[in-house]
Order: sequence, then C-alpha cells, then structure tokens
Amino acid sequence: MKKYKVIIDKKKCFGCGTCQLASEKYFKLSDQDGLITIDNFEEKNGQLNGEINENELADFEKAAQSCPEGVIKIQK
Repeated sequence: MKKYKVIIDKKKCFGCGTCQLASEKYFKLSDQDGLITIDNFEEKNGQLNGEINENELADFEKAAQSCPEGVIKIQK
C-alpha cells in the first residue's frame, strides 16, 4: 500500500478547528495549546510529521483543503 508523508506547520496554525470538522477521525485540537494534534505523529521544531496510507488520504486531503492557513501539506 502506498504511503504519503504529511507535514503540518503548527507555527502557522491558529486553532480554528476546520481540519477537525473536516476529519474528526484524525484531527484534534490539543487541550494544552488549542492547536492541531494527530495521534502517532511526531512533533519537532513546531511541525507535526507523519505518514498516512491510501485509505487515510481522502480524509487528510479534505482537512488540508479546509485549512484557511494552508498548514497541512501532503507529499505524494
């Protein structure tokens, strides 16, 4: 199954929650800082990094398109 790299720039996220509305299965807003968080993604230097598979791609694309700041990038 094909894998896709996802990079989320938390420094540009302002916690509006559109990603969570678009894909509650994966995207959540942190109770600590009110910004985006995803289980099993690594946070480093203000970015969340992780991999998704083909079955998750549509949900992540929907969330990425909903983000007004464009902080969700999917490398295909």
